[in-house]
Amino acid sequence: MKLPKLLQEDQNDPEIQAIKAAIKANKDLRMHERYQTILLVLHGVSKKDTSKIIGRSLSTVYNYINAYRQKGIKGLRIETPPGRQRFLSAEQEQRVYQTIVNQTPADVGFPAKMNWTSPIIRKWIEFCSSMSP
Repeated sequence: MKLPKLLQEDQNDPEIQAIKAAIKANKDLRMHERYQTILLVLHGVSKKDTSKIIGRSLSTVYNYINAYRQKGIKGLRIETPPGRQRFLSAEQEQRVYQTIVNQTPADVGFPAKMNWTSPIIRKWIEFCSSMSP
């Protein structure tokens, strides 16, 4: 049985094979979308049609394509967004966690009959921070 022309071309194109392998190994829906975008473009689907198919803006399609052209499949990886710096160090976070798990608010000086809530935790952290040198 002879394969259709498009499938024959797929088997001979290492770029397409690499993207298909990445899709098969992938478990993340967002990454699947990025791989699918590149696969569509490699198959000759216009960027405008690709944006309609994946439901993203044309500029997003161009961003995926540019990232792929610059760094290959690695360029499509989702990086951790920068975000704001942490307020507490890892040690301070661990101390807060241990306190919440092992003590009640009454144990650290809050009125009795209270459970840990966000405002109480915030007040306790502010108090501890003001006591630290």
